[in-house]
Amino acid sequence: MMGLMLLSFVLLLIVGVPLGFALVLASVIYTITGSNIPLPSFPQRMISGVDSFAFMAIPFFFLAGEIMNHGGLTKRLVKFANGLVGWVHGGLAYVKIVVNMILAGMSGSALADAAATGSVLIPAMEKAGYEKRFASAFVASAGTIGPVIPPNIPLVIYAIIAGVSVGKLFLCTAIPIMVTITFY
Repeated sequence: MMGLMLLSFVLLLIVGVPLGFALVLASVIYTITGSNIPLPSFPQRMISGVDSFAFMAIPFFFLAGEIMNHGGLTKRLVKFANGLVGWVHGGLAYVKIVVNMILAGMSGSALADAAATGSVLIPAMEKAGYEKRFASAFVASAGTIGPVIPPNIPLVIYAIIAGVSVGKLFLCTAIPIMVTITFY
């Protein structure tokens, strides 16, 4: 029966259905034709799967990132980081790393960090003489620090799945990260 789900997924992609809809439709086809779940209880099981108070943190991470970006916090953070490490040779690259480390602790999302700082730092890096390809690649790679520094979205999801306290999990990851940053 799992082959039916895979086959329907591939067929939906070939027809041109967008990926997200193809995933949902293939799951619905499998649920209707091959699962032991009674159809009337299907919506209840779907909702109970995501009924968690901690899941509310994820959209609020994105909201916090948008508020910070529209409020001008990103530009202020760039000025602050520029004062800290901007004087070093290749300082704008270091500024990007410092700003991402600060933003990672606020937004929890690598994509939100890269988007927020990229709009400010890519033009500044170009003006300072960096190639646009290097600046874009550097913004993308420096954005990956987001899922490492707590609080972050993967830790919230892990805590929900494993049934672990989110606060205790953040504390467990904060100390090794601080030690790593200190000795790096």
